[in-house]
Formats: sequence, C-alpha cells, structure tokens
Amino acid sequence: SVWFESNEFAFLTYLDSTGKIVIEYDSIVYSSDFEIAIEDYVFKVSINDLNKSVQVNNKTLFTFTEKKPIQMMCNGNTFEKDHTGCKGFIIYNLKELRYQVFLNLKNFPLSVPGQKVVSNQEFMKLYKGAIHSKTDYIETKFRKSNYGTFMSAIAIIRDSNSQPIGFVEVDVSQKELRAFQNLIYIVSLKAGILILIVMGIGAHFLAKMITTPIQELKRGIKSISEGNLLYRVKFKGKDEFSTLARNFNWMSRRLNVSQRETLRLNEELQQFNSQLEKRIKERTEDLEIEKMIVDKAMNELQKRNAIIEQDLDRARKIQKSLLPQKTPTLENYKIYSFYQPMDKVGGDLYGFLEFHNGDLGIFIADVSGHGIASAFIASIVKQEFDSIAPLISSPAEILTYLNQNICKKFFGNFLTMFYLILKKDGKIICANGGHAYPFIYSPLKNKLIEVEVKGKLLGAFPETVWHDHEFSLENKDRLILLTDGVIETGKKELFGEERLKKLIIENHHLSGNLFIKKIMHSVNEFNEFLSLKDDITIVLLERNG
Repeated sequence: SVWFESNEFAFLTYLDSTGKIVIEYDSIVYSSDFEIAIEDYVFKVSINDLNKSVQVNNKTLFTFTEKKPIQMMCNGNTFEKDHTGCKGFIIYNLKELRYQVFLNLKNFPLSVPGQKVVSNQEFMKLYKGAIHSKTDYIETKFRKSNYGTFMSAIAIIRDSNSQPIGFVEVDVSQKELRAFQNLIYIVSLKAGILILIVMGIGAHFLAKMITTPIQELKRGIKSISEGNLLYRVKFKGKDEFSTLARNFNWMSRRLNVSQRETLRLNEELQQFNSQLEKRIKERTEDLEIEKMIVDKAMNELQKRNAIIEQDLDRARKIQKSLLPQKTPTLENYKIYSFYQPMDKVGGDLYGFLEFHNGDLGIFIADVSGHGIASAFIASIVKQEFDSIAPLISSPAEILTYLNQNICKKFFGNFLTMFYLILKKDGKIICANGGHAYPFIYSPLKNKLIEVEVKGKLLGAFPETVWHDHEFSLENKDRLILLTDGVIETGKKELFGEERLKKLIIENHHLSGNLFIKKIMHSVNEFNEFLSLKDDITIVLLERNG
C-alpha cells in the first residue's frame, strides 16, 4: 500500500484484486474521484485507473508501476522498498501544503524508528500532553485529524517498576462509533422488551417456587465470593432448581480448577518477564555498541561530503570566472544574458570577444553531460577559444580548430557551439556546430524566424569542415541564442520549441531583462518548480538603431 501524509489530511492507497486504485480516508473507501474539505478550502482527489496515478488538485502525487511486487513512481523516481518514497508540496490559497508519500509493504509495520510523526497541531498537543503528564487519557469528544474524525484514547505503557516507557493510542472513527452506538441501542431495546415479556409471563409461576432454592443458592454464592471454592449446594429432585444447583456445583469445581491454573500461569509469567528483561538489557547494550559504530561512520561520511562540497564550490568559482563579468556596450545594440547550471557547475558556456577593429564576437556552447566533467571540458574549450579567436575573423575556422583539438584531447565527448561576429557595418557572420538554431523576432513585421545555419557538432569527426554564413538584423530586431535546456525541460512532456516560439511572440514588448525572466518563469512553472535536469543559458542581442 502507499501512504500520503500531510499536516492537513492523509490517506491510504492500494490496488484491489482487479488492479483498480482504492483510497481509504476517514473510514470511507473510495474508488473514484472525491473531495476533502479543510476549513474553507476543498481539495480535489482524482483517481486515474488508466495510468494508475493519484492526483490532488490536478497534481500527480504518485503512480503505481507494478502490482506484485508493488512499485510506485514519485517525482520521476521508482520505489519498491518499504518506507521509501518522496516529498513535495501543493500550492493552495497562496499557502504551501507539504507532504510525504511512502510505500508500506505487506507484513511490515506502518511506522519505523526515527520516522517523523505527521499530524495536525491539535493531535500533536494531545500526544505531547500524554508524554509530559505520563497519565492515561480518554477523549470525550471527537477531534478532526489529518486522517479523519476520531475519538481517541491513550494508555501509558509501564515496565515492571511502574515506570512509563511509552504509550499506545487507539482511535475510533466517528462513523464506526456512531454505528456501534446505534447497534447497542437497538440490541438494548430488543432485550428490554424481551425481558419485560418474560418477566410478565413467568412472574406468577416463579413466585411459588424460588424461596427455598434461592436461599440455598445465595449461601453458595456468598461462600464462593468469600473464597470457599469447595462449597457445594445440596439438592434433590429433577426440577429446574435442581438443574441450577448441579450447574452451580459444576461451576464451583471449574472455578477451583481455574484458580489453580491461574496461579500456575502467574508464576510462569513472572519467570518469563524476568528472562525478557534480561534479554532486553543485553540487546540494549548491543544496540548502543552498534550506534557508536554507525555514528562514527556517519561522521566520516559528513567529513567526506564537506570536502566534496568545498571542491564543488571551488569549481563553481573557477567556472564563474570563465563567464563574462560584464556585458559589452555597443552603439545601436543591447546585449542581455542569463546562465543557470543544473548543479553547482555545468557544461553550458557563453562569452563575448571585442576585436580591436570594433567587431564583436558572441558564442554560446553546450558540452554533453553535466557536472564536474562537463565543466572541466567547458573550461578547456574556453581557454582554447580565448587563445585563437582574437587572431581569426572567421567563425567557421574557429569551429574547425576547436573540433580538431577536442577530438585529440577529449575523444568520445561532444560539444555544440554557435559562434557569430557582429561587424561594424551591421552584418553578422556565423557558423553552427550542431547547436540549437537561434531565433530572430522582428516587431515591425511581427514575424519570428529560425536562423537555419546547419553544421555538425564538435568532437565527433576530426576531418569536419565548417562554412561561414551571413545575415543581418533590422532596427528593433531581437536575436535569441539559447541552449537546449530550455526546450527539453519537463516531466511527462517537454517544454518544446512551439511553446517557446509562442512565448517569444507574446512577450516581445518586454525589456530584455524582463523578457528573459518571463521565459525562465514559464520554464520553471512548466517543470512544477522542481530541480532542472539540464543547464540553461540565454543570450539576447537587440538592435536599436
């Protein structure tokens, strides 16, 4: 089964014998969509048997991927072990509802040591009150918890010295208790009616027969209550009272036997408790030793993690130093840029090159893969570019040179790059090394076009040769360069090129910085504000004259 828990509400989910999804909340079983009202807000819970998923407010919490053995997918990861799962949040009424989802396999306990208790504030006060007061507690009214409406009782668990060592909580749902009360009322009513009928019919006949036998039975009951289990009622005849007397004597004998058996069991129980306390003490000592070993291992792991984090911070600073520290200033042009790695370091790269004659070079690149390895290759490529690009005015020759060096030094690693040179006369010369096509948006024509300059990626074939291409920007035109992290973002589906094109057209009126912020907000919103799976880089060139 799968448990969904939050501070506002929680429920149990499992697959029935036919493979359909079933949800239990507040002692009610649901097999179709339903609603949960919390104060003045209503959460919509959806069951999708087609893809085996459960949603709240149209957000997918988890998906069953296997029935036997049970598996689920949550936040893009698959879980099959007991008490494994994921966490997340849901936005409602401008508030955050944080939750956790975890597997609970058959024959495993619902909770394990160290697991965080998830409940609302009212029930957390109830638990803390029982812990601090160390006394039993029984509710006299119903309380609404995140699992539904219950009446609760808490019993303190004590050891052989009457010292509290824990507590047990019993919850009875409002639905079950109401049904039980109705059942008791009906049974009591029927029993009362039956008793009145029997008493009315038999009163006359019993009055003449009960005096002497009842007195004898009273003496027997008194003797039994005083502990004399050897007492026997004297009787003769075969009437009902004789039968009752025989049964009474049989009961006395059985009580005597039961008393002796109870004494024997009490002695055995005391011996068992003594042995159990001894075993618990021994096991506690073993656990303390194991805890010391685990704590030591955790300290070592924390130290190693700290060293890794320090190395990542150094790598991030080094990579940051490779990126432009400021944006070039050009007459009749404005340049805007944005860079966000997936981790602390990434494989995306961009830069500017100011030539002595007033020309400006702009490049954007994306190394295959992520993390430290990609960042290292990106730094080497940047050094190679900085050393040769000022000497060569042809983007195609630059790509050819970089490709030969990458094939020699990093065979099996690939790089996409788009490099352009903005000439003083407004012409743009460029070459494309397998990179995503740039976009040009013309507000005067209200038209968006792709700069379809083709070329193979770098690092694949050392003999590859690139060629220069030429185009120009008109007044108010925008040239947008970006890496594929923008269009390849998403969980079930990708953000995609068509969604990006629509976004560019609808927001062309925004200033450069606001335009880039709008794109990133839309990408993050589409990704449900989860961590990105790729680096993202955007460079915007705008002509204003």
